[in-house]
Amino acid sequence: MDATTVDIEDVLAGEKIPVKISNIDQELVTLWQATAQAPAEEAKQAVTLVRVMNLITYAEGAERADRVDAMIKRITGRHPCRSILLVCRGTELPPGTLDAWISTHCHLPSESGKQICSEQITIAAAEDAVGNMHALALRLLISDTPVFLWWTSDQPFDDSLLAHLAENIDRLIVDSAIFKEPLPSLLKMAGIGEPRKPGARRRATSDFNWTRLTAWREATAQFFDLPADRRYLPGINGLEIDYVATPPGHPHNPVQALLYAGWLASRLDWKFEGATQGDDGAVFDLQLRRDGNAVTVRIQPVEAVEGAPGGISEVRLLATRPGQGQFRLTRNAPAQYMTTSMSFGGVEPTERTMIYVEPDEAELLNQELEMLGHDVIYEEALQMAALFARGSAPSQRWSIVA
Repeated sequence: MDATTVDIEDVLAGEKIPVKISNIDQELVTLWQATAQAPAEEAKQAVTLVRVMNLITYAEGAERADRVDAMIKRITGRHPCRSILLVCRGTELPPGTLDAWISTHCHLPSESGKQICSEQITIAAAEDAVGNMHALALRLLISDTPVFLWWTSDQPFDDSLLAHLAENIDRLIVDSAIFKEPLPSLLKMAGIGEPRKPGARRRATSDFNWTRLTAWREATAQFFDLPADRRYLPGINGLEIDYVATPPGHPHNPVQALLYAGWLASRLDWKFEGATQGDDGAVFDLQLRRDGNAVTVRIQPVEAVEGAPGGISEVRLLATRPGQGQFRLTRNAPAQYMTTSMSFGGVEPTERTMIYVEPDEAELLNQELEMLGHDVIYEEALQMAALFARGSAPSQRWSIVA
């Protein structure tokens, strides 16, 4: 590749250029030199290459990789980076195949009149060559900038590729909504039963399912904004969470509901005592305690035609001190709104409707890239959720004191 063979306008529009695996770094240098030296009428506008972070993304299959590529283009306007997209093509490619392309993600000119561009390296591997991708990815990282790993597949925690990358990343981003084995994966995400290596760095982990809960957590907190309502908060002793059931033949995914319950328990200082599970880990009856008072939590799937499987559809909180208070959150996904209601002493509830639009993957990723360090509130909620999920056999009771 050189300035005579590259159409600069096509490059800046995002066209992928095939390169040799052994020569990726040099090809990137040649690309940006060609862009800088292009005549004004060819380059159209001056270009600024910006890289404030490294983003490694793992995807499986060509179709998924194309969707991920489109989302990365969207987020680079807010988070310019060196993007390294690792694609497992399975048996779609001949055995041993390892191919690479370079491309750019450019956005509208800034006030300086320059396009802001990020660079992307795409590496596609046959199934038997996936184990070689981690060495390439690590070699291509920009030094002294944060490293994010976005894992778009469903089983990250047992994957050898992640194991090879783990010690070199600052933040791992997953989506528990697509876990094939939700409860075992939740425990691994929380590090339950996992030995820590002496001196090992504790990377930050984040979950799209937690970010989707932002609207639920904010709406819950708003119930108790006024002092007259806030006095019911310590008296909550009942919580019921409905989540959308999965189609027949697929395991239910209660992770989002468990995270919400874990968040509330960690914020209100509920002490976990035990759990009973039923329906193959789909239904949870949890026993907790605060200041000597029992707190019960029930999590259950409900048949619904709206919302993503595994997503929360309704939350109900019951307080009996200083009097009876009921608080309810209900999502209407097709109409994109949420209804909140609260009632005291059995009188007619007060209702309020608010816009509720669940963010797509690109917006979720944008939010996750805003935070480099640990999200302590999420990590505390995750630990509680993992305690709730630990007794995973049907109709099994498990106690934290056992």
